Amino acid sequence: MPATSASVLSVAVSTFADFEPVFFSNVEPHPHAVKVLAVRELKHAPALLHLLESASSDHGCKIVGLRLVENLSKLDALLAVVSEGVIPLLLNDLRDPDANRELRRCAQSIHRVGRLIGGYARRKSKALALVLRRHVSHVFKGTRGDGCLLKNLQATVPSRIATMRTHRIDLARAPPPDHLARSRRGR
Repeated sequence: MPATSASVLSVAVSTFADFEPVFFSNVEPHPHAVKVLAVRELKHAPALLHLLESASSDHGCKIVGLRLVENLSKLDALLAVVSEGVIPLLLNDLRDPDANRELRRCAQSIHRVGRLIGGYARRKSKALALVLRRHVSHVFKGTRGDGCLLKNLQATVPSRIATMRTHRIDLARAPPPDHLARSRRGR
């Protein structure tokens, strides 16, 4: 439930039914900012983003961590593209060059967006991107047989994606984007 301070209303939302009463409760007459602490499951990020954007525009509150929720939503969309779009294409033709190039592009995007989020999402997106890039590499180099490639597409990749999409993402522990920008400048 909400924990208030002088200028920030922190919200822990367990379900979307809880969101509206908590957000619009009269804890403070006009909260200056709302901070999202966690997303219960990654697959809920797009719906949460929609709620936060509409609440922000309707009530004029600043949403702390909105950029992280946007990036979580992008990551979820990329995972959906891989699991619902690219993998079915590859199951029809394992060595389809266009579908494999799309898989490589998605792997690069998953890794990039995961780096922006940090924490669990960074580690898991990096590991998934590595599996996807290795799969594409094996296809183009011809170093693995169809059985191995098929097992990868039917078991390994879908299970990793399902695990990522159902995991709780703690935004309080994720580094803010400013922290990432500063660490890159120092290199």
